Amino acid sequence: MKTEIGSVNVLVVYRFSSNNKIRESIIELQTLVEKVADKPTVILGDFNLNLLKCDDDPNVQEYINTLMCTGFLPLINKPTHFKGASATLIDHIWTNLTSDDVCTGARTLR
Repeated sequence: MKTEIGSVNVLVVYRFSSNNKIRESIIELQTLVEKVADKPTVILGDFNLNLLKCDDDPNVQEYINTLMCTGFLPLINKPTHFKGASATLIDHIWTNLTSDDVCTGARTLR
């Protein structure tokens, strides 16, 4: 994608919630991320990993570490799905852009 700062890679990911091979998915993501880590990049999608469980789920911890150790930071830190009294953060946007112009958030549509 062309922007004011030049070209930006945009990676869109969907991981099926029924995919039990979480570890393999993280390794595949790491391989992909390492290829683009030195270029301006935005990674977004429905990863079906609940970032709100980062203290309890080792897979979520590994996923976060994989992205943060290659220079990516999350742009969404609030729940993106609500069902009854529960909430999850399974839709993610990560970037290695460090511009003050980068902002995002979750909105409730009614």
